[in-house]
Amino acid sequence: PVKAPKKEKRRMTAEEIVDMVIDIVQKYGPGAKMILRNIRFHRFELYWKIGAEDAAACGIKYGRICAWLSGVLGFFRNLMKIEKAKFRVFPDFISEKDEIYGGADIEFNPLVIIIGALRMAFVFLKEMMKNKKTEQKTKTAKPRQNMNAKESASA
Repeated sequence: PVKAPKKEKRRMTAEEIVDMVIDIVQKYGPGAKMILRNIRFHRFELYWKIGAEDAAACGIKYGRICAWLSGVLGFFRNLMKIEKAKFRVFPDFISEKDEIYGGADIEFNPLVIIIGALRMAFVFLKEMMKNKKTEQKTKTAKPRQNMNAKESASA
């Protein structure tokens, strides 16, 4: 028996992770904000070494990431308590890959996180029920439209 080659899992980039968090906060609003506001960072450090194929691409990528990080830091400072943040972004013109290292001292109240998760689950269930109703309406509406289209074509 020949085994199929395993697919490599693609790792998410930092930008994709932050975009996912922002989408979750927007979608699940109060519950997600309740969880994030409960988190307190006493110390947050991020070291990001930027690499690219050539020096010009590395410089462009460095500028794009620095601009992106300042917006992300503002977004998270608005939602969470961050006492001390230290971001170090530097280009590495020799390396072709990015390297990200980080560390943090975090404090949170588990009860508030559980309540926030329940609020998010309630919004999720409400949205699922709403989507199910719209699917049922579209399923019942489509055969009628097709039937009317057949009748008008034959007339």
